[in-house]
Amino acid sequence: MIGALLLVPMLALGASFRADTRTVTVQPVEGLRADSLQRAEFLDAFRSTLAQSDFNTQERVRGEWVGGTAFANQFAPVFDADDGEGWSLRVIIELPPIASFTRQEMSGGKPHAVRKSDPRRRSSRRFAVTALARSAIDRANDIAPEWAETGLVFPAPEAAPADSWYAPSLRGYDFPWAEAGRIAALVAIEALHRADGDLHDNARLDLAPALRADAAH
Repeated sequence: MIGALLLVPMLALGASFRADTRTVTVQPVEGLRADSLQRAEFLDAFRSTLAQSDFNTQERVRGEWVGGTAFANQFAPVFDADDGEGWSLRVIIELPPIASFTRQEMSGGKPHAVRKSDPRRRSSRRFAVTALARSAIDRANDIAPEWAETGLVFPAPEAAPADSWYAPSLRGYDFPWAEAGRIAALVAIEALHRADGDLHDNARLDLAPALRADAAH
């Protein structure tokens, strides 16, 4: 009985412990502003996470997701030009709107309403990631990957400063750009291994501190 229980994590992760590594060409991430510091923060974390060797998982036990075993990454990312062969990965990011608010400023001795915004701050801490993984065979046969969007949310935004005259919902929230890049990479890695049969329906990568949208309520 004990031996059977010890096999559960390995069965949940399928063939994740095999030694071979496959190369995947990573296309430029879509959905980020081309001329922003936030893009650099996001991409640095995204690329470094894709190159990690292992990750934490969650396993579904009696309908609940619980901590699982370490999961070995079987893909080595390549960020150069696509040669049209091997695996490919396309990642699309949907970010919340830039936060903006109106405040009163004096001009010519009279108050005027002035609209303010900050690209670093967003109207919410939710975002979505779509990761499209295609194998060499799929590409050769022009088979489109399954389109699946993963909705995510970072909980517990920071409190408003004590001297702030507007609520956080009005001025927006600090968006964790580097952490979002790391989480987006985890979603992409999960998509790659699921497409290759390494990751089954009763196992997934742990995306903490982000919550999947279906668990954020």
